[in-house]
Amino acid sequence: MIKKPVLFFFLIITILTSCKVQSKHIAGKYVDTTFGDTLQIYSDKSYEYLEKLNNGNLGWTRGQWKIKNRKIYFISNPKPLVDYTLKIRHDTSINNFQIKLLLADTQKPIYIEDVKILKNNEVLSSESFTKSKNEVRLFVSDFDSILVSTFNFTTIIFPNTLNKNRGYVAKIYPEERLYELDKVPFKINRAALISTQTKLYDDVFFTFNKIE
Repeated sequence: MIKKPVLFFFLIITILTSCKVQSKHIAGKYVDTTFGDTLQIYSDKSYEYLEKLNNGNLGWTRGQWKIKNRKIYFISNPKPLVDYTLKIRHDTSINNFQIKLLLADTQKPIYIEDVKILKNNEVLSSESFTKSKNEVRLFVSDFDSILVSTFNFTTIIFPNTLNKNRGYVAKIYPEERLYELDKVPFKINRAALISTQTKLYDDVFFTFNKIE
């Protein structure tokens, strides 16, 4: 009869061994079935990603990967950011000073990660605004510019010429294909990595098939 502490010890060893084998098994070269991107995953928890851009060139990204709850997460370093064209229009349904960010001519939100309001090259207090998802509401009228950071784009800059009593919709037009590998975790399915949906990003779809 095997005592419980011994059984627990063997269980821990089995789990740790399984994780090591799984990590080693994941390493290899993958190709995306939609865009033809190439993903090279290394056993030291690093990766390289060659992304086919709209202009015909290849974008190169590297970073780290980790396994959590049987899914693989990618963390690029540094995160590739895309330049943009900005178009701003009044939001007639809003009577206060706020800005909503949308992707190009769609209703897809561009989620806000950080906001800085500048006056005389100094950052104003965080009490001068609130942010939620893809909207920022401003409580100050005397400023030089508003700097908004997002997942994909270089810093989005809004001038102080905006009417402080109006709401706005900012349409952000990317000048290149957006980097999306880090947005969602991937399910490990034999020799393939399949993207999974999240609450924020339910429209990201990738399938990487292992070729080496």
